Amino acid sequence: LLMGTNNLGGGMLPERTLKGMDAAGRTILQLHEKHFPTTPAAMLFSELLPRNDDFRAVKMCPPRCKNLENLDPYTSFMPAITKVNRALPNLLHGWREDFKNSRIILLAANDEASKDDANE
Repeated sequence: LLMGTNNLGGGMLPERTLKGMDAAGRTILQLHEKHFPTTPAAMLFSELLPRNDDFRAVKMCPPRCKNLENLDPYTSFMPAITKVNRALPNLLHGWREDFKNSRIILLAANDEASKDDANE
Protein backbone atom coordinates (compact mmCIF):
# COMPACT_ATOMS: atom_id res chain seq x y z
CA LEU A 1 0.00 0.00 0.00
CA LEU A 2 1.49 3.33 -1.06
CA MET A 3 0.08 6.67 0.11
CA GLY A 4 1.15 10.04 1.45
CA THR A 5 3.66 11.32 -1.10
CA ASN A 6 1.02 13.17 -3.13
CA ASN A 7 -0.23 14.80 0.06
CA LEU A 8 3.22 16.20 0.80
CA GLY A 9 3.74 17.16 -2.84
CA GLY A 10 0.46 19.04 -2.74
CA GLY A 11 1.57 21.11 0.24
CA MET A 12 0.06 19.12 3.13
CA LEU A 13 2.20 19.09 6.27
CA PRO A 14 3.58 15.79 7.65
CA GLU A 15 1.28 15.66 10.71
CA ARG A 16 -1.87 16.01 8.63
CA THR A 17 -0.50 13.55 6.05
CA LEU A 18 0.04 10.99 8.83
CA LYS A 19 -3.53 11.47 10.10
CA GLY A 20 -4.83 10.79 6.60
CA MET A 21 -2.62 7.73 6.22
CA ASP A 22 -3.84 6.43 9.58
CA ALA A 23 -7.48 6.96 8.63
CA ALA A 24 -7.06 5.27 5.24
CA GLY A 25 -5.16 2.28 6.66
CA ARG A 26 -7.65 1.76 9.47
CA THR A 27 -10.56 2.00 7.02
CA ILE A 28 -9.02 -0.67 4.79
CA LEU A 29 -8.43 -2.95 7.78
CA GLN A 30 -11.96 -2.37 9.13
CA LEU A 31 -13.53 -3.12 5.75
CA HIS A 32 -11.51 -6.30 5.46
CA GLU A 33 -12.52 -7.34 8.98
CA LYS A 34 -16.19 -6.64 8.18
CA HIS A 35 -16.31 -8.50 4.85
CA PHE A 36 -13.86 -11.31 5.64
CA PRO A 37 -14.15 -11.86 9.41
CA THR A 38 -12.47 -15.28 9.40
CA THR A 39 -9.56 -14.33 7.12
CA PRO A 40 -6.69 -12.26 8.51
CA ALA A 41 -5.73 -9.18 6.51
CA ALA A 42 -2.25 -8.87 5.05
CA MET A 43 -0.93 -5.36 4.39
CA LEU A 44 2.47 -4.39 3.02
CA PHE A 45 2.90 -0.70 3.75
CA SER A 46 5.85 1.14 2.22
CA GLU A 47 7.72 4.12 3.60
CA LEU A 48 7.48 7.18 1.40
CA LEU A 49 10.05 7.18 -1.36
CA PRO A 50 12.13 10.20 -2.39
CA ARG A 51 10.41 12.49 -4.88
CA ASN A 52 11.99 13.78 -8.06
CA ASP A 53 10.29 17.18 -8.08
CA ASP A 54 12.09 19.26 -5.48
CA PHE A 55 11.53 22.39 -7.60
CA ARG A 56 7.92 22.26 -6.36
CA ALA A 57 9.04 22.52 -2.72
CA VAL A 58 10.62 25.91 -3.39
CA LYS A 59 7.38 27.23 -4.93
CA MET A 60 5.36 26.34 -1.82
CA CYS A 61 6.93 29.10 0.26
CA PRO A 62 4.91 30.71 1.68
CA PRO A 63 3.28 29.07 3.62
CA ARG A 64 5.62 26.01 3.69
CA CYS A 65 8.98 27.60 4.49
CA LYS A 66 11.99 26.62 6.56
CA ASN A 67 11.82 30.11 7.97
CA LEU A 68 8.52 31.88 7.35
CA GLU A 69 9.82 35.20 8.68
CA ASN A 70 12.61 35.34 6.06
CA LEU A 71 10.61 33.41 3.44
CA ASP A 72 13.44 30.87 3.27
CA PRO A 73 12.00 27.95 1.23
CA TYR A 74 12.64 24.26 1.60
CA THR A 75 14.67 23.01 -1.36
CA SER A 76 13.54 19.41 -1.01
CA PHE A 77 10.61 17.30 0.16
CA MET A 78 13.01 15.02 2.04
CA PRO A 79 12.62 16.67 5.47
CA ALA A 80 8.84 16.10 5.30
CA ILE A 81 9.24 12.58 3.88
CA THR A 82 11.72 11.70 6.62
CA LYS A 83 9.37 13.04 9.31
CA VAL A 84 6.53 10.88 7.99
CA ASN A 85 8.74 7.81 7.62
CA ARG A 86 10.04 8.13 11.18
CA ALA A 87 6.46 8.18 12.49
CA LEU A 88 5.26 5.14 10.50
CA PRO A 89 6.54 2.39 12.85
CA ASN A 90 4.43 3.79 15.72
CA LEU A 91 1.44 4.27 13.42
CA LEU A 92 1.56 0.67 12.23
CA HIS A 93 2.14 -0.56 15.78
CA GLY A 94 -1.25 0.94 16.66
CA TRP A 95 -2.84 -0.89 13.74
CA ARG A 96 -1.26 -4.18 14.85
CA GLU A 97 -2.65 -3.64 18.35
CA ASP A 98 -6.15 -2.87 17.07
CA PHE A 99 -6.22 -5.56 14.34
CA LYS A 100 -4.40 -8.42 16.08
CA ASN A 101 -5.29 -11.07 13.50
CA SER A 102 -3.81 -9.04 10.66
CA ARG A 103 -0.30 -9.21 9.27
CA ILE A 104 0.95 -5.66 8.76
CA ILE A 105 4.47 -5.12 7.44
CA LEU A 106 6.36 -1.86 6.95
CA LEU A 107 8.69 -1.90 3.96
CA ALA A 108 11.63 0.42 4.63
CA ALA A 109 12.83 2.65 1.79
CA ASN A 110 16.25 2.81 3.51
CA ASP A 111 17.89 5.12 0.97
CA GLU A 112 21.15 6.47 2.46
CA ALA A 113 21.34 9.40 0.03
CA SER A 114 17.86 10.52 0.97
CA LYS A 115 18.79 10.45 4.66
CA ASP A 116 21.60 12.91 3.92
CA ASP A 117 19.14 15.21 2.11
CA ALA A 118 16.80 15.13 5.09
CA ASN A 119 19.29 17.03 7.20
CA GLU A 120 19.20 20.18 5.06
